[in-house]
Amino acid sequence: MESPNLETYGKRLLPHIVDARAKAGYSQPFAMYAKSIDAAEGFRSVSYAQIANAVNRASWWLDTELGEKEHTFVYFGPNDLRYIIFVLATIKTNRKVVR
Repeated sequence: MESPNLETYGKRLLPHIVDARAKAGYSQPFAMYAKSIDAAEGFRSVSYAQIANAVNRASWWLDTELGEKEHTFVYFGPNDLRYIIFVLATIKTNRKVVR
């Protein structure tokens, strides 16, 4: 993986960082979550590529359902990876989310 450009630090949006890491094949997982309620059963990892794909699909869905204009919408759901995906998708589509 090539070294990052120090001039862009603090100037990139989170979806751009996720996309860049996904494209570069970043080896560290984005997140890990327990396979079940019993943490002894182990954890599943979620890669940056998987998150980037989910964000792109959520962005497409938001544009399809709300149109491509700026909108504020409310997210009713659990505070898990789905929330993070929707927050990144709202940033990517120039929207605001209220929780």
